[in-house]
Amino acid sequence: MLNFYYFEDRLRQARLHPDQKPDIDSPREVIQKFLRDRQAFAYGSWDTTYQQFDGGLYDEIHELASEYDQTGDPQTKRKLDAATHKLNFLMGKAKNRDACTDAPSLAVAKAEYLKHIENKASPNESKKDEARRLDRLVNLLAFILGGGDPRLGLQRSIASIRKGEVTLFLERLGHREDGSGTLKAPSTIGRELQTISTM
Repeated sequence: MLNFYYFEDRLRQARLHPDQKPDIDSPREVIQKFLRDRQAFAYGSWDTTYQQFDGGLYDEIHELASEYDQTGDPQTKRKLDAATHKLNFLMGKAKNRDACTDAPSLAVAKAEYLKHIENKASPNESKKDEARRLDRLVNLLAFILGGGDPRLGLQRSIASIRKGEVTLFLERLGHREDGSGTLKAPSTIGRELQTISTM
């Protein structure tokens, strides 16, 4: 769900969010530019060597679909569903932010991602560091989602996360947990965002 809010921000910055679609009475060149830019965002550019689109959302969906066909991994299936939903949202075919109706709870998503970390071909110490980082981030998110009760927050569906809760999470994420009010280094925040958004 966090990923989807970032996606919406990217669309707004590119002037491609469905809410920014030109009115039917807009000048023809404005409408054509919007449609042309939206097509490029969705499908990327045409690769004349391989005779296929490359770099857009469609490319991401194709790669995830191929990976899911090979592995049957449920986490890959969720990523595929989310990517497909993004494309549908961009094209105006989806009106809400729920990427799928059976989105897991925060607790289930955490457990599955911990399994993913454990199965990585990485040094044990590196996997332990990532697992500790995930645990810390999920605890913070669960605290916010549960209104101060992490146990309630862990039971919340990922699809139910609201924009205000994401904003609060990002605000708290930027500060160290020692209560000093000191801001974290941008590189640290980047790693943490990558971890929680991948989950």
